[in-house]
Amino acid sequence: MFKTRKFLVFLMVISLVLASMAVGCGKEAVPSLQEEEKETILITDSLGRQVIVPKQVEKIACLWNFAGYAVGLLG
Repeated sequence: MFKTRKFLVFLMVISLVLASMAVGCGKEAVPSLQEEEKETILITDSLGRQVIVPKQVEKIACLWNFAGYAVGLLG
């Protein structure tokens, strides 16, 4: 009985490890510009994160003092 329980625990641990590895290997869906309207643009930052924003931006929010100052200087 003890060997069977030990084997089942081992089998469950192995299956969880394999399942977590399989989930980590999937590719993330990247939004394409063809699906979106032509009135939007795709912005990619230095870390590779992508955001789709409208071409005509009315307001922005700066989370760092210097960034707000630089945006004010650039117009």
